[in-house]
Amino acid sequence: IYSFDQWGVELGKQLASTILKDINNSEIAKHDSSTLNLLHFFKD
Repeated sequence: IYSFDQWGVELGKQLASTILKDINNSEIAKHDSSTLNLLHFFKD
């Protein structure tokens, strides 16, 4: 995925939106183990 083409930009916005919701909420949605660990690290 080339992150600077339009498709990559739109995908990045969707992923960031989901992760931002998880940062602001007490419950974390389903993610891969790496993302879950980073979210837990950030929130603790």
